[in-house]
Amino acid sequence: MKRIGQGEFPATISVRRGDVLKEFAERLDNSMQSVKEHMTIVKRDLRELDEYIRSLDKSAGITEQQLEELRRKVARSLSNMNYFKINDDE
Repeated sequence: MKRIGQGEFPATISVRRGDVLKEFAERLDNSMQSVKEHMTIVKRDLRELDEYIRSLDKSAGITEQQLEELRRKVARSLSNMNYFKINDDE
């Protein structure tokens, strides 16, 4: 639980045979897997958005100041998402 609180999602939670928390651990594993899948998608989408913003220029009708604000917001979002360490991270 401490590792999860620190943003690290282990592959599975280990329990001993006959442990009364086995069902809880299995449900937590399933929940963590779902969260990891969604986080992977969000991280990928943020990276793609960052690349797209970097490809825009002034001819797109966006000012440099607007582009910079978009870059800051994407960078902040990526930084926050990178707090979480999931197995699929590059």
